[in-house]
Amino acid sequence: MEIKFVNLNDDFVRHGGAEKIAVQLHKELKKHNFDCYLMGSNSFSENNPVYCIDQEDYVKFRFFLFFKWRNSVVISHHRKKTTLVLILNRIFRLNLKIIHVAQNEFFNLKRFTLLPDNVVAVSNRVKDNLISYFGINPENIRVIYNSAPDYFSEHKSTVEKSKVRSDEVKILYGARITDVKGQVRLVKHLKGKLPSNIKIDFAGVGEEADELKMLVKDDINFRYLGYVDLKDYFLNYHYYMLFSSKEGLPLSIAEACSFKLPVIASDAGGNTEIVENTVNGFIFKSYEDLEHFFNFDIPSPGGSIYLAMAENSRQVYENKFREDLMFRNYFSYIEQVTGIGVLSK
Repeated sequence: MEIKFVNLNDDFVRHGGAEKIAVQLHKELKKHNFDCYLMGSNSFSENNPVYCIDQEDYVKFRFFLFFKWRNSVVISHHRKKTTLVLILNRIFRLNLKIIHVAQNEFFNLKRFTLLPDNVVAVSNRVKDNLISYFGINPENIRVIYNSAPDYFSEHKSTVEKSKVRSDEVKILYGARITDVKGQVRLVKHLKGKLPSNIKIDFAGVGEEADELKMLVKDDINFRYLGYVDLKDYFLNYHYYMLFSSKEGLPLSIAEACSFKLPVIASDAGGNTEIVENTVNGFIFKSYEDLEHFFNFDIPSPGGSIYLAMAENSRQVYENKFREDLMFRNYFSYIEQVTGIGVLSK
């Protein structure tokens, strides 16, 4: 019987890191001629078009499918879905091989969360959370960094041109507009306190988007762009920023590094596993420190310090966050826990 691979997530409507990784893994497994599916709670017509999912590759989450697909490999990128499939697997002995991908730190629903013996953590901070909060055996956890496709080569000449000296400092803040991602809090703390040459553009959608739009209306430092595909915008900016209160391993920072962007980030989750302070970006613990940085310390675009940091960002991407490294690590892990050799097929 042909082994099926199912990349399971809550939905593929939103455009986020977990969804991107699920789609990347699905498409790479399909290249190796496996019978592969993406599964979410939404209907196919609701899928975000940016993922370019073929209709025959997508199925809506239904319990009965797992009875048809006994012995399949389920790679779950969503904690609640993992719990449901584990319960189903144990009660009905479906012999599903389940790998849970922990994309974030969590501090709730401990008693209602079941995780399998095989867990991927996207950062060491997430691994620590799995051990300290959920009590997972460290031997059952493999750290595999989220990784981004490399669009650098096709834009290389444009990237180099974007590094010329500039008095204006353009910063892209790309994330869902939510309390966790912190855009509204950041504007409330910094509004009216920044020099006029600092320009921060917010890209994304989410439940706090309307409030953010009102806050930044006609402001000299802040602007709201709405939803954009970040890879088409990185070239227009000098820095990338993410000042969230909680993170797993933000894929957008790895993408920014591939475009030689130094990063300005909060000391949260896996941010510090991508950004080394003063080497390829800056890590801050408070809004007060961030305000001081913008007013007095930010390296000017095109200057020697800035250019060195830009090169360091690219090097960090090449050393740790290339897509081929992620695939190799995942497929090695799949072979270890299931006995199925993906790369040898």
